[in-house]
Amino acid sequence: MAQRHVQWLREELPRLVSEGVIAQETADRIAAHYGEPAESPRHGLMLAIAGVLGVTLIGLGVILLIGHNWDQLGRDIRAGLSFAPLVLAQIVLLYAFFRRRDSMAWMEGAAVLVTAGVAASIALISQTYQIQGDLQAYLVVCALLVLPLPYLTRTVLPALIYMAAAVAVLIAWRGVADPGYWFWPLFALILPYFVWMRRSMPSATRVCWLGWGVAIALTVGVLVGLERLVPGLW
Repeated sequence: MAQRHVQWLREELPRLVSEGVIAQETADRIAAHYGEPAESPRHGLMLAIAGVLGVTLIGLGVILLIGHNWDQLGRDIRAGLSFAPLVLAQIVLLYAFFRRRDSMAWMEGAAVLVTAGVAASIALISQTYQIQGDLQAYLVVCALLVLPLPYLTRTVLPALIYMAAAVAVLIAWRGVADPGYWFWPLFALILPYFVWMRRSMPSATRVCWLGWGVAIALTVGVLVGLERLVPGLW
């Protein structure tokens, strides 16, 4: 039965029971037989996009609020606030994992929030204690810390962000005549997740996004790597 018909039937059952057409036991058996109406792919996609946008806007607002008063705060307070985004993001992710695991919007949004929390916490701690480093090292550390997230939550957006970070490591590499070998091990670490998702849910829209991410990252990696090996090739 089409999902819209299941939804209509479940809405009609209370009325049929109240009018004496069917007994409550029969209504319960009908509802159990057809189950809950599945969320349509388009509806789930829009909820996921809205959830991620909402999380992003909330995170940016908090960052702006803290950043405006950052210089007036002591070092200990700044260190505590540096970990606050990550801790709050992990709380949201735990809630989503145990209570909203079937909601793509909750899971993807919470996973993106944790990803942003990792990057923000590392940057804030480095700024607070004046830890020296370069962009490549920062991106590599952030990518490696985010890597377990897709495997644990079966989310796609953190995997795409991870691949974007790997590509950024390659593009930002400043080694002389160096093709940026860091990209390839980073890229290889996400491939088992793509294969796993492709086999477990081959027709899902999220897997299509993941496939596009893999294709784009691999293409950029090959092109930039060849340019580094053979300058002026393009």
